[in-house]
Amino acid sequence: MSKNKLKIWLVSESVFWKSQTYVIDYAENFSRKESFTIEWRFIPWINLWNELTTSFKSKNPPDIFEIGSSWISTFAEMNFLAPISTNLRNDYINEFVSKISIINNEIVAVPWYLDLSILIGRNDVLQKLNIKNESFTLESFFESCKIIGQNIPPLGLSFRPEPSLLHNLIPFFWANGYEFPDFSKGNFNIFNDKTFIDTLLYIANLWYNSKMPKTVAFADYFSIQEAFFREKGFVFFITHWLPDFLNILNSDKNTNTFKIFEFPQGSYGSFQWSGGSFLAISSTSKKKELCYEFIKHFISDEFLIQKIKKEGKFSPYESVYDTIENNNLKKIKKLIKNSKTYPPHPLWFSIEKFLYRGLSEILWNLIDNPVFGNEIKTIAEKWDKNLNKLLDIKWGII
Repeated sequence: MSKNKLKIWLVSESVFWKSQTYVIDYAENFSRKESFTIEWRFIPWINLWNELTTSFKSKNPPDIFEIGSSWISTFAEMNFLAPISTNLRNDYINEFVSKISIINNEIVAVPWYLDLSILIGRNDVLQKLNIKNESFTLESFFESCKIIGQNIPPLGLSFRPEPSLLHNLIPFFWANGYEFPDFSKGNFNIFNDKTFIDTLLYIANLWYNSKMPKTVAFADYFSIQEAFFREKGFVFFITHWLPDFLNILNSDKNTNTFKIFEFPQGSYGSFQWSGGSFLAISSTSKKKELCYEFIKHFISDEFLIQKIKKEGKFSPYESVYDTIENNNLKKIKKLIKNSKTYPPHPLWFSIEKFLYRGLSEILWNLIDNPVFGNEIKTIAEKWDKNLNKLLDIKWGII
């Protein structure tokens, strides 16, 4: 490859295909000034992991690439990430953003934008039902859903075995005091942990006592999303999907329709889940200084403001929020400040799959009878055993 060319791989999201235009335009204005060209590739999230690992195996990786926050420790373990000498910015909106970009005391990735799980309510329906809460505890949310369930299904939430299930439910577990174990110590319980069980039963009983239709548990995400936004099919909806954020941001002045809530508060507080995308430089790139300058340009306030406005992708840097007047965005900023993320671990990609598959199987089995009986205990023990076995393996990731 030419010395004056950077190979850059970013995530492609089909719903935002037009966004690639402003990304390319912004980047190439900079590249022309600096006299280099860019070889672009946009890859769907579902394919990105395999494409990146394959490119490193074949010794032909990109110079700069986008990765998910939970991948950083894995890619660092595989020596794919070049150390970055200094922080490019320090105005992090939440401490976890900085922490997960540091491996073995070296910065190996640069925060680009954040995902966030948010609880949205249909304010128009809540007002008709005379539910005027500005916030909820776990108990008041449960009681409100019971009341709503006499008229309309309260909660648009599927139990399908997908990453979204974990992202959408983990705030309930954190509110109840659950913390992930130290995976390095082994012989741990997750699904048979008392706090975890108590929270599972809370969710199952909320579902059961709210008279939620069984079909919703098996429904795909997009059907639930459409029913919430267009058909008033549900009163509450949990999402971390970007077009939904745009719906909310663009309805800022139409407060009678949608309302952003903090997740219900438990004994330990109220939390949201957050993750996000980071930019990394390949450990094999021969143009690290140019990569460094390019990334500095790509995390400017000017560019990140456009990511919010065009894609609903939230900045990990606080100063960006001071330049946009939007009440809903101010609420989201507050939620991000009070968010948590998953613990870094080189095998998190696999751990996460076990977690959402186990959650899905247990919740499906609790729909008709929300009791943690022997059958459910056996399922929980199976998933705990699978997780411990995974982490006991003397592994090499690649």
